[in-house]
Amino acid sequence: GLVLAQIDGLWTFYSAESIGGGPPSSIIYGLLAQESRLWVTTSSGIGVFDGHEWQSYAVGDSALDGQAAADWPFEWPGVMPPMAQVEQGDLLGLWVGTPYGIAVRQSDGSWAAFPQNDDLPRPTVTALLPARDGTVWIGTQAGLARWDGHSLVDVDPPALGSSYYLALAEDASGGIWAGTVADGLQYLDGEEWICFTGESDSVPRTSACKHLLPGYSTLVSGLESDGAAGMWVGTFSGLAHFVGDEPQPLPPELAEATGEQEVITFWRDETSGDLWIGLRSDVLVVTAQGIERPVGAGIVSMDTVRAITGDAEGSIWLGTNDGLWRYRRAWEPLRPDGRTVPPGSG
Repeated sequence: GLVLAQIDGLWTFYSAESIGGGPPSSIIYGLLAQESRLWVTTSSGIGVFDGHEWQSYAVGDSALDGQAAADWPFEWPGVMPPMAQVEQGDLLGLWVGTPYGIAVRQSDGSWAAFPQNDDLPRPTVTALLPARDGTVWIGTQAGLARWDGHSLVDVDPPALGSSYYLALAEDASGGIWAGTVADGLQYLDGEEWICFTGESDSVPRTSACKHLLPGYSTLVSGLESDGAAGMWVGTFSGLAHFVGDEPQPLPPELAEATGEQEVITFWRDETSGDLWIGLRSDVLVVTAQGIERPVGAGIVSMDTVRAITGDAEGSIWLGTNDGLWRYRRAWEPLRPDGRTVPPGSG
């Protein structure tokens, strides 16, 4: 990978062409930090990085038990596969959405296919949310499903019925939020679904929704709890912040920094409370001191920041259309093999 060193930060770049190894493709869709490993979904399969070496489950690999790769290849034509770590119920492990259902990586390293029938509204899984009550919400290209830990259960139809889901999130009060491709934002407050669309949206299908999203927004791709009762919402026409079904005014500095840019993804640092925002070609960090950019971000080329996450070492990972960036927020001396030198080791 390429290393760009700054006085107050360090950027490392990984791509499919990196000499030392990299993800299966440079088009990164999703990121999930899991203990000492980083899982990455790309346009050509799944990659996992242990801090030193990459392993790939790429197109053509026989990764699923009992099924040939030709029956269920790890490829996603036109679909951005979601990932989630499920820790309650009968199917524990890493869940990965595919055009054919869900692939579950179990504790012994094997892969299992789920479900084995047609219980999902559509086989293409596009969003996953493990909720705090132990259920898992599943978004597809044509509707929602919910796993209760043992089986799939019926979901009362959302406000607009069979939508194409891009994002799912839970707020601190247990409310479920869903972002869609063309039907705006949907919110389940525990009793009923409420839908939101853009202030300037005039599409008949969404005419009964509350027109509270920025501009013409009917596409919502990013959702992140604010750690309290609210939800950050990323749309094609800008950023929004809700508490319940009420939009909240953005701080002037944040409104100016994001403007009408497409807001694609978020990651919130639960320790510091910092909110990372992925835009079409930029990344912003909302801190207690104000709006910042990572040190050196100005010299880093970022084409469409699709995914952001943090790991146990304090590094921030950003997945883009050009590859994967790792940002260390403080200078750390490195060994020749690229690993961090332990403190006090000289």
